[in-house]
Amino acid sequence: MYLTDFISADSIHTQLRGASPIHLFEEVVDRWIESDRLLASYREPALVALLKKEAAKTTRIAPGVALPHGRISHPIPSTGALVLNREGLDLGQGPPVQVVVVLLSPQDDSEMHLSALSAISRVLGNADLIQEIRRMTDPRAVFRHIQEYELDLDGGSDSELVTS
Repeated sequence: MYLTDFISADSIHTQLRGASPIHLFEEVVDRWIESDRLLASYREPALVALLKKEAAKTTRIAPGVALPHGRISHPIPSTGALVLNREGLDLGQGPPVQVVVVLLSPQDDSEMHLSALSAISRVLGNADLIQEIRRMTDPRAVFRHIQEYELDLDGGSDSELVTS
């Protein structure tokens, strides 16, 4: 399982400017709705799940990197978004984060949620990769760079790359 199983180039945002977790989550969830990745009627449960998790414990996993995630009791595919927030997002505990992966999964699929968190952490834990994508502005280039990294981890080749 890969981070690129949950995000696409269209769900990588290099221009979002959310100043707080709620603003960032609203922007991400609204974009999921606009792109038909989430039903509009699931907006509120998605926001509540993400904010509840963040309020309970910071989702910071490395310096400048956070993985806010939540689960809702609706039949959705696990979906994600990668946000590069240049100014940094203040999560209230420590310095601001610039790289955020937001993950939303169905409540009834714990195994998928944990597998997704593991796959995402595997990418976000690489400090060199994080520094490289922080400087990037083209979502498609960011996606391809992450995809190449994931394939290299598993000994894959460029012929396996999927364009998104």
